[in-house]
Amino acid sequence: TGNTVWKAAVAPITDSSTDRDVVVFNTVNVSAATAIPATAGQLIEITITLTVTNVAANRAVTLMIRRDADNGSDTVNANDVTLEEANLEYTG
Repeated sequence: TGNTVWKAAVAPITDSSTDRDVVVFNTVNVSAATAIPATAGQLIEITITLTVTNVAANRAVTLMIRRDADNGSDTVNANDVTLEEANLEYTG
């Protein structure tokens, strides 16, 4: 039980010479605190609207998604939350 908070960001890959080990992410965006169901194994949906700049058509991006356990609103035991799936929707 408790609340979970997640964060995500996009890093544009500008060309084939971009070193993907040292990419620079756009603004890190944070989800709202979301209550965890009391029953183990239940899925919840969390939405994060990403800030995306310097991304071009037919170019790769690196996506970072992780739990924001340092956020004061994240009150879940670390063993209680797993990212099972990520769906991306572009609404340009």
